[in-house]
Amino acid sequence: MRSFVLCLVAVACLCSADARAADRQGTWKLNVDKSDFGGMPGPKSLVMTIKETDQQVLVDQKMESDMGDMDMHLKFDKGKESVNQIMGMEFHTKLSNTSEGEQEDSWADLPDGGKIERKAVSKVSDDGKVMTSNVWMKSPMGEANQKLIFDKQ
Repeated sequence: MRSFVLCLVAVACLCSADARAADRQGTWKLNVDKSDFGGMPGPKSLVMTIKETDQQVLVDQKMESDMGDMDMHLKFDKGKESVNQIMGMEFHTKLSNTSEGEQEDSWADLPDGGKIERKAVSKVSDDGKVMTSNVWMKSPMGEANQKLIFDKQ
């Protein structure tokens, strides 16, 4: 059960946009109906606020799910590995810009010896109203491909 919850957390860890920092800042709400969770149950709702400085990306998230509610406050250093505590575990993340958008590579070692790996490439639409994140995730439960759609609030 803990692995399932951690996978759900990994879904929400960071859905960042492309290199246009001004476009990704603000509040985003997950469009649950338009998103594809790759065979995993999705959250009931997820709202995140992204703030960016020259050196960091700060993300505050509020998620409601069948497993309970969760508030997260995450900090990511640009250009180097960042570590955030989520459910008592260290999630390592590295952000990098690609031609397809900003890529996020995350991983965490599970207490039982397993590992969660996640790669997401996210991009904001040209009109700045929609952010799409294509996610690949691997855990002891298996692999999943997801497409998460966020609407700017």
